[in-house]
Amino acid sequence: MLSHIRRRRLASLLPSVSLFLLSLFLVGFYVGDRSEAYFGFGILDFGWLGIFYWWPANLVWLANPLLIGAWLVMLRKESRSSIVLAILALAIGSAFLLCKSVEIDESGSLHPISGYGAGYWIWLLSMAGTALGSFVAIRYQQRGKAA
Repeated sequence: MLSHIRRRRLASLLPSVSLFLLSLFLVGFYVGDRSEAYFGFGILDFGWLGIFYWWPANLVWLANPLLIGAWLVMLRKESRSSIVLAILALAIGSAFLLCKSVEIDESGSLHPISGYGAGYWIWLLSMAGTALGSFVAIRYQQRGKAA
């Protein structure tokens, strides 16, 4: 049986995890004339390959393990570490907005980013939700200690 605090932690993570899963079914970004769309599942599956090219837009994929790490440490009652990981994931994920092009295939050529889909914004919202959930958990812990 789950303790009251553990249930609260799970309840605070559920919206974030749900948003993340939803983002996988939606377009993350477009290249070229917006005719070529990249969905969240494909980005998650193959995006890690791009980190070896060290192109800034490809390094944004690293926000995913940071977000998952934030979820895991949140479940382990380490809210302060969770908020740091979530904010770091959000900062890295948001950095994609500063990138003008992305490497999407093994040819090594860069393709201009022409737009961001709903999946990208929902992915960022998932990270913000994790940070907010961690903050609420910290406040709840503080209130519990003060009582």
